[in-house]
Amino acid sequence: SISVNVTAPASGAKITYSTDGTNYSATKPSFTDVGTYTIYYKITADNYYPLTASAALTIAPIDIAGATIALSESDYTYDGAEHKPAVTVRYNGTTLVENKDYTISYDADCVNAGVKYVTVTGIGSYAGTNVSGYTISGISLAPADVTLKKTIYSYDGSAKKPTPTVKLNGATLSANVDYSVSYKNNVDNGTATCVITGIGNYTDEVEIRAGWKTLFVWLWAKAFYAHRQRKWIKLLRG
Repeated sequence: SISVNVTAPASGAKITYSTDGTNYSATKPSFTDVGTYTIYYKITADNYYPLTASAALTIAPIDIAGATIALSESDYTYDGAEHKPAVTVRYNGTTLVENKDYTISYDADCVNAGVKYVTVTGIGSYAGTNVSGYTISGISLAPADVTLKKTIYSYDGSAKKPTPTVKLNGATLSANVDYSVSYKNNVDNGTATCVITGIGNYTDEVEIRAGWKTLFVWLWAKAFYAHRQRKWIKLLRG
């Protein structure tokens, strides 16, 4: 608390105080809460007229930006649930009280992956704001089960882009929401690669390789099939 003291101008003077301008006493007023107060005082002495005056006293709130914020958790993994860590606020070693010294607010989205923020706003004897962050990490696609709609193609000079199906922990993920798809070496003869890249609430990459029939193999297979057909026709006619 803050107390008020008025020094008498001469020995023998008597000082009384009032907080309402009417009722005076020798008790010095003291104040604890934030606010602006008016203190009245009266000085009396023998052979002098009484002197009455007033003064204003302001107690400013403490800036809560100087407080320390501790979160119960600083790193979560996305699981579809809302994550809001408990908050402890201390100022100069004193633990403050929620809804008395401060209020707490969280980001609107505390479900999806990303950096989230807790805002502490001072009330009562405290003012201003203090912000602390925490992270909701995405799920790795590394253990995902990825299958391609088709894995063998005949070479024809065009890019082949088989549609992937991605499953993780029994759930089928959505393209362009949970992952993006790209392809490598998917035109020329050889083995192409389908790349699944996590987005949104998923991270990391998974590569699936698929074989492309070479032009030689395709021609050989076609000629062999035609030869077998001719043999069967000949046998049936014979």
